[in-house]
Amino acid sequence: MSSWAFHSQLYFLSSKFRMHQQLEQSNGVVVLDRTIYEDAEIFATALHKMRKFTGRDWDTYWKFYQTILGAIRRPDLMIYLRCSMRTLRKRIRLRGRDMERDIPLTYLKRLENLYENWLSTYPYGEVLVLDTDKLDYINDMVDCLDVMERVEALLPATLERPGMKSGA
Repeated sequence: MSSWAFHSQLYFLSSKFRMHQQLEQSNGVVVLDRTIYEDAEIFATALHKMRKFTGRDWDTYWKFYQTILGAIRRPDLMIYLRCSMRTLRKRIRLRGRDMERDIPLTYLKRLENLYENWLSTYPYGEVLVLDTDKLDYINDMVDCLDVMERVEALLPATLERPGMKSGA
């Protein structure tokens, strides 16, 4: 992993940057599943803390990330889907992906701590944390409506939403 951590994380970071640039040309609401912030603040940071980056590679990576931050539009709303470690491990098992099967619990806990620390100081705007252990916004209409209301309450009124005219 040490041989490829820097290269793979730099690839992911530059790919997300290109995606951000393309999405900034889009009209209307854009939703991203994963953000460029997570690539750097969570996953690359975890690898750095695990000593999978050399000091020089980490400095290069972090400076590139900081440069990118100055070139992209900040999200209007960050939605964090939180769940317990038990639920997370159950979902990983249900997905059945070979590459995820043997993820060490210590690594998952490291990621969880990085997410929690990062979100507690998230500087770019509103954060909506949804505790998803028992929330079923896919199959339960009440949960779905609740999530939609919570999201809409935090989005700027100037955003154009489906079925609404600008400024409505």
